[in-house]
Amino acid sequence: YWNPGALGLTKKSNIMFMYSDVYNLNISENYLAYSQPLNNIGLGVNWLRHSVDLTEGIRSTYKTNSWVDDMYSLGAGIKVKNDMFAGITMKRFKVKTNLTNVQNYGASGTGFDVGILMTNIYKNESFDLNNVSLGFQVRNLATDLSGENVDPSYKLGISSNLLSDFFVAFELDMDKDNEELSSDVKYRLGIEYGYNKILFIRMGTNDGNFSTGFGLVLKEKLGLDYVYEKDLGDLKKDNHRFALNFTF
Repeated sequence: YWNPGALGLTKKSNIMFMYSDVYNLNISENYLAYSQPLNNIGLGVNWLRHSVDLTEGIRSTYKTNSWVDDMYSLGAGIKVKNDMFAGITMKRFKVKTNLTNVQNYGASGTGFDVGILMTNIYKNESFDLNNVSLGFQVRNLATDLSGENVDPSYKLGISSNLLSDFFVAFELDMDKDNEELSSDVKYRLGIEYGYNKILFIRMGTNDGNFSTGFGLVLKEKLGLDYVYEKDLGDLKKDNHRFALNFTF
């Protein structure tokens, strides 16, 4: 989902599920992903769905409206050369809304993401700084939704291990899909503390909004993650995310 180039690092099979009640407004967000190494290529498939049931009016004017949008993705990543990986993702979008006693309305489209990941680009023993990685992604390349072009967005990220038990990551995100936000650059910063490769404590900021969470890994196979995001989006509502992943 984030950078298909990272699929080139895949060593084992992995399946992941994530759920969130976005803004605590009964907007369900479900995510399911599977990755698999195949010779020198890493393959990945995922499915992302948002769904909500909306109501309006009273008595004779009462009606319901269900909204569902799905994104299906197939990605591949490969090692280009030492410590450099590249990947591409093909995505299929489907949007459907169903007004009571009215015909269905919907939209669909196809798009692509491309990504590059460079690992171990810098090391500083004095600060115990190592495994510095740099990633770049173009999202929604050559993407259309029911005949309308979707402008691409660009993401640039850097991460590193620090002082043995810490991991830090920083990202810049420029989204040109919304003309009003065409010059807006968002940033994200996070830090993780890992204890004995079992417990991971995390906190960060999502463009100025605080987030925190934890991860728990059992027998290096089963992982549980929780994220709390404060004042998410324009509604300024708190958000909670839960995820499970299994490596085999």
